[in-house]
Amino acid sequence: MGLKLWFQVAMYVVAVPFELMVIAVLLRGRQYRRYPFIFIYAVADLLTTVIESPFAIKYTLESTLQAKRDYSWVFWINERIMQVLVLLLVITLVYEATKDFRSRRTLLTGIVCVTIILAAISLLYHMHETRLLQGNFRYMTPWTRDLNFGAAILDMGLWALLIGSHRKNRKLLLITGALGIQFIGAAIG
Repeated sequence: MGLKLWFQVAMYVVAVPFELMVIAVLLRGRQYRRYPFIFIYAVADLLTTVIESPFAIKYTLESTLQAKRDYSWVFWINERIMQVLVLLLVITLVYEATKDFRSRRTLLTGIVCVTIILAAISLLYHMHETRLLQGNFRYMTPWTRDLNFGAAILDMGLWALLIGSHRKNRKLLLITGALGIQFIGAAIG
């Protein structure tokens, strides 16, 4: 077995228990009721990791065109699901943080509309830029980078809102900070 395969398997061996621990903490403390989208995101992250791992390992072992296609197909389906969940997660956290705002609905409507418009513009731009062919996922990498960057900006705004709030919600502040690190890491990666 090559070094790449060992590294890949080691990452799955490390990632899955951490994902299970996050889910266990949310279940044990009944925090899934307070933050249902965090729970849904954590479960989806675990499921996509488990579904994707055999395809990734097979591609690393075989390096055939068919293994690459299978892995790409599964990876990008999972990535689309996770991107939708990321944006829903950040929007629900903004909703939670703006409990005391009178213009809460207007703010959230604006955030949702701007997010959808910018995501569509980015998608169309990158699809055109790569001259999308049937079954080709080359547009997805720059598009998901843009979505992660947008989620990081939304998250940074949420963080600023939480820091400036009179009533401090430290748990939400910690969650928001951790998600910001994840989003920026995903955008850079």
